[in-house]
Amino acid sequence: MRPLRNNLALVLLLWAGWAPCSRAQSTVVVHLETNYPRAIVFADSVWLGSASQEVLVVPAQTRVLRLVPPSVDAWSIQPLTASLDAAAPGDTLSLRMLFPYHYRLESIPYGATVTLETPMGAFRLGKTPLTYKSEVPLEGTLRVDLPGYLREEQAPGADIWNRHVFALKPVAQPGAELAGSEVNWHPPRTRRTWIDYAAVGTALSAGVLAIHFKRKADRRFDRYQEDGDPALRSSIKRFDTYSGIALGVSQVSLGLFAFRLIFK
Repeated sequence: MRPLRNNLALVLLLWAGWAPCSRAQSTVVVHLETNYPRAIVFADSVWLGSASQEVLVVPAQTRVLRLVPPSVDAWSIQPLTASLDAAAPGDTLSLRMLFPYHYRLESIPYGATVTLETPMGAFRLGKTPLTYKSEVPLEGTLRVDLPGYLREEQAPGADIWNRHVFALKPVAQPGAELAGSEVNWHPPRTRRTWIDYAAVGTALSAGVLAIHFKRKADRRFDRYQEDGDPALRSSIKRFDTYSGIALGVSQVSLGLFAFRLIFK
């Protein structure tokens, strides 16, 4: 009876030592370095958590490690991918996955020239609206110029996603200000014309459409964060574009209405 017990104890001891070894041989350890620790990590389509963990244990059969930006405002940032095809069970890998720095620059009205001023000189980035990418954070001052409007300046920022919206102010025209004695504080009421009602109606309708399309894009982005399905990216981009167009129409209509109010 005793030999049987000894044999059973030996089997249990060997199994206890073999089990952890087997588990280690069925996984790959990844040491991850990234400049976006809030990014979401997927092993193929399996959610692993945030990149702030730095050390990840993934199944050995994983083919692709993917980092997905977490913010709804930054859905247009391309995910980063790294192939694990060369990794063997039990391997330990070091991966360096760095996102480019994105600068979304908008102005009201649009079409302004954006220049980056640095100690080494001035560099033209383009016209608003634009998205500029850089491998390193931008340093210096963003300068926004549009004929007939005052210049605006802003520090670029050092986040992965930096969005700046510049509300440009018109340049005061000579003779636009009247002397105090000539100012009529109770101007006569002007009759609204059909174009005023059309502008307001268009602005309201476009604003509603902008919100509608933005919600559609946000719902698809929530699904994208859950499973990282790349197929959702095209529909997210499409609805976000529709939302931007509708918002632009709304802004132009309101601008037309304001222009008529000022210069009637």
